[in-house]
Amino acid sequence: MDYIIVPLYEKMYLNANVVIERIKAFVDTGGIKISKNAVCRPYLTSTRSLKKHASGNKSMNTDLKNILLRVPTPQFIWCVDFMLPTKDSLLTESRVIIDATAGTYESEPWLLYHDHEHVVYFDSEVDKWYRHDICIEPYEIYRNNLMEY
Repeated sequence: MDYIIVPLYEKMYLNANVVIERIKAFVDTGGIKISKNAVCRPYLTSTRSLKKHASGNKSMNTDLKNILLRVPTPQFIWCVDFMLPTKDSLLTESRVIIDATAGTYESEPWLLYHDHEHVVYFDSEVDKWYRHDICIEPYEIYRNNLMEY
């Protein structure tokens, strides 16, 4: 067996098991629409890295990109991408961004989520949720330090 130990930033309180459980419940209750053949891909990343990738992602919907670049987020976030495997590549069809600094018992750690019909995000500066009905086509997946070998 192989193991890996990943040191986390001291302010990260939300662990992977909790994220996975909450995502399963979110999908099961219809909070986000995903395709039946979608692959769930959770990962931890910095906001700076994700936003840098989004700004250069030519296949990402412009409205989604603008919202993602503007939404206030902590330094580290959990992302859960639902990807569509195609014969040539993997494309993100839906994404959930979660506050990695949220407490384990915090009921609403969501920062932004989208599927192919809408984008929903929380603006912590005004303490308000927003929903935009936008048709979002699948786009290039985030790789950064998640490159294949």
